[in-house]
Amino acid sequence: CHPDSNFYSFEHVLVDIGDAQSIEDDLSTFSSHLKNIRKIIDEANIKSLVLLDEIGTGTDPAEGAALATAVLVSLCDKGAKVISTTHHGSLKVIADQLDKFQNASMQFDSENLKPTYIFNQGMPGSSYAFEVANRIGFDDQFIDLAKKYLDTDKTKIEDFLVSLEMKSQNMKEQLDKYERENVRLKGLANLYQ
Repeated sequence: CHPDSNFYSFEHVLVDIGDAQSIEDDLSTFSSHLKNIRKIIDEANIKSLVLLDEIGTGTDPAEGAALATAVLVSLCDKGAKVISTTHHGSLKVIADQLDKFQNASMQFDSENLKPTYIFNQGMPGSSYAFEVANRIGFDDQFIDLAKKYLDTDKTKIEDFLVSLEMKSQNMKEQLDKYERENVRLKGLANLYQ
């Protein structure tokens, strides 16, 4: 923990994770998530921790992202602490624009297409969908075909996120290098004195 860390004690942990669809209850994946999320919004308060996995999925992506935004803003207005995962690019943009929201991601080794399991607070992540599909065995011709059907704005956002993540990693490496050099120089200065 860092000196500026906060420690919270929660009375409620409210969760929407997994798939609770039910043919018997006539619930699709999306409607089962909405039903659960409505209950979470009703119960949430300042003493709640809310965990939402892949919010806004299971329906039209634009409408799902809009509903997800409304859910997150509603929970924020109630004072709940929320951790939510998403692949919706528009939610990543909204989290950057709204106060009390913050992006975060898990760092990804884009060269080897493997997770590093390093948490990046304040930095949205890319989905690397095409790179992962290519690694799984889809050939370049198939990937190029898929890219033809990708929304150009979405392509720009994904390219931007990949570029931003690579620049961030390079800056972190440079900062680490400078910090090591600074420690070395301080040691030399102490030795000189």
